[in-house]
Amino acid sequence: MKVAVLAEQNFNLIDGSTIWLLSVCKLLALQSDFDTDLLLTHPLKNPVLAGELPSNIRMRDANLLLETAGVGDTQLRADTLVQVLRAWEEAMGPYERIFIRGTSYLTTLMQEPAFRGRIVAYAPGALPDIAELEPDWVRLGRAGAVRVVLQSNTAKRALESLLDYPANLVHVVPPIVFPPEVPAMARTADSPSTLCYSGKVDLHYGLDWLIDICDTVATRDDLAVSLIAGKDTFRARYPDFFKAMDTFRGRIAQGTAPGISLVSNVSHAQAKAIMGQTDFAYCMRHDHYDDVIEISTKIVEFCTLGVAPIVNDNALNRELFGDDYPYLVNIATEDVRTRVIEIMESRKVADQSVYAHARARIAQIAKQFSAPALAGSLGRAICGFADDAPALTQDARHILIPTHELKFLRQFIDRVHADSAVEITWQPWKSTVKTVSPPQVPRTVDTVFCEWCCQNAVWHSNNKRAGTKLIVRLHRFEAFRDFPSLVNWEAVDALIVVSDYFRDRMITRHGVAPERIHVMPQYIDWHALRRPKLPEARFTLGLVGI
Repeated sequence: MKVAVLAEQNFNLIDGSTIWLLSVCKLLALQSDFDTDLLLTHPLKNPVLAGELPSNIRMRDANLLLETAGVGDTQLRADTLVQVLRAWEEAMGPYERIFIRGTSYLTTLMQEPAFRGRIVAYAPGALPDIAELEPDWVRLGRAGAVRVVLQSNTAKRALESLLDYPANLVHVVPPIVFPPEVPAMARTADSPSTLCYSGKVDLHYGLDWLIDICDTVATRDDLAVSLIAGKDTFRARYPDFFKAMDTFRGRIAQGTAPGISLVSNVSHAQAKAIMGQTDFAYCMRHDHYDDVIEISTKIVEFCTLGVAPIVNDNALNRELFGDDYPYLVNIATEDVRTRVIEIMESRKVADQSVYAHARARIAQIAKQFSAPALAGSLGRAICGFADDAPALTQDARHILIPTHELKFLRQFIDRVHADSAVEITWQPWKSTVKTVSPPQVPRTVDTVFCEWCCQNAVWHSNNKRAGTKLIVRLHRFEAFRDFPSLVNWEAVDALIVVSDYFRDRMITRHGVAPERIHVMPQYIDWHALRRPKLPEARFTLGLVGI
């Protein structure tokens, strides 16, 4: 399957979003049947992250994409996206799936029928504001049955309940982490308790608190802080904070902040190597981020490295770490500097039970988010089938599907696409009675599958080529029309109906041989809908039907 990965994020910058993009590409590289392109939205100038892409992921620079489309611009924008992708696919061949992160990109492409059916969306992680109109991409995605990937069950529940998104289309793929290339350094009892921050320089990531913490640490021999700084965020918006941050950086450079180290613009692998040499991870946030329901990739990476995160005491973190995790900090009632210093000191106390409990808990979390554990999750979300699905046939098959409407076939087609032995050719019909072009059956086709028993089934049953198999699927819509009486049922090898009632009707009304009829009810994604229920669910009545 040919897959494109397209995100609004600038791959030149190093932050959580671009690390996510790198991790997604690494996971897709493990899918043996994926042929993946990473489409960059900005010209590549900083190759730090690009240098870590797997060799079987092709990187397409924004300059190349824009040049191919004849667009004179410095980056790929939403208003030129359709033009650029059309020109690129015309030159390089179409993608079967386009995995997209970014609301403006999603909204733009979902409005285009040529792209809508191939989109898999990565959804933003904030709780929807029910006081506002729903986002356009949600309305378009729901109408177009677009699959959505989110990072947490909390986000899935929010999208389904607050925005009425169909549950079977929502897939949870938590942050993906890969084993560290360099083993974490063994910490000795007499080494300083070291706190690590790794990420962008953002006031709302609690860095004002962290500067205060560093002021205390600089006066202690038993404590240390290791900083891995990414991009500056909203520098113009918060001049006072960045003035303090620049002064702080100057002190570190001059050696007047003992125990504090700072690096920037390092590769992801280098960052993880530094992270693995510390004891605690500073993962605090201001209340500005209270509505975020994405699990932080950085938090999961620290867990994988055996470094205990210090996090906000909120519902998302309690769901991940458990109510008894000892390093939850309530920013509304606790002094963050005092609490973090106490946590750092806890590694040195005689009773190591609290620290040991935290280490045991993060080891359990790391197992949940490992790449092997999630190897099939993203592939299934993109393709719509289980990664361990058995082969459909031992022999090569070429199936022609004449239909005016394929909405009930999407999951079936996704499953067929997983099998390289099966080739699908479409024969589009304008309506139940009109074709787009005169119907014909290519010589390589061995099976014709008429989805809907309309004029498509009438024509193919009366024009069946010797040596081919003809399958017809009948729905309620056409069962009470004239089409079934016009079909040459002797030429039909198999008829699929959705219930026993329609089987009996086709036998008695149209004389179809019973042994040729197969009852196959409409299918659903059972795994997506079957989930543990809350106690209150016993008071909820579900209604299905017209």
